[in-house]
Amino acid sequence: MTELSPARPTDPATILATLIECLGEVLGSDVVSLMTITEQTKAMQELGLSSLDMLRLVEAIEQYYPVAEPLVIWIAGKPVLELAQVTVGDIVEFIGDVLR
Repeated sequence: MTELSPARPTDPATILATLIECLGEVLGSDVVSLMTITEQTKAMQELGLSSLDMLRLVEAIEQYYPVAEPLVIWIAGKPVLELAQVTVGDIVEFIGDVLR
């Protein structure tokens, strides 16, 4: 089992930076370093994340923020067409909301 990292700040900028770091774990840091990832970036369409990648992303996020269960439920509850439109900012906002 992965040991949790010390708690990180929960402001949107830090959550975004952490999410990008987690994307590097899922997609490869060399791939992510070539991308421009903003809050408007569509996770599945523009980053090419599959459903399995989304679950791997949740696991990576859980190392920093204890949001795995609500995040999985949130993702699983979205219709496929709506899930394709989820942005990095939507994920950042959701994490921030769960942590408040």
